[in-house]
Amino acid sequence: MKYENFRLNVPASFATKRRAIAADRGLVLRVLRGFVEAIHRFKKQASAIVPLLQEFLGFRRKTHVALALANHQANHRALAALTRQRVARRP
Repeated sequence: MKYENFRLNVPASFATKRRAIAADRGLVLRVLRGFVEAIHRFKKQASAIVPLLQEFLGFRRKTHVALALANHQANHRALAALTRQRVARRP
């Protein structure tokens, strides 16, 4: 399967203004916690994420989602290792 042409319609970053934080700090903290927990589950509990990704991405088969997830995780680990090496080399 090839995934190069597949694009999610979500923003690359999330931001807010100080005014929004001041208006409802609890909401901002809950949203931030949700992102942190989602990233943690994505990295550590892949089997729980597959059905969610299947629904969100519109894949028909769980096996395709699992393959795409495994591919992404392998690429992410390689990139993280490279980044750690570069950071360790800096004076």
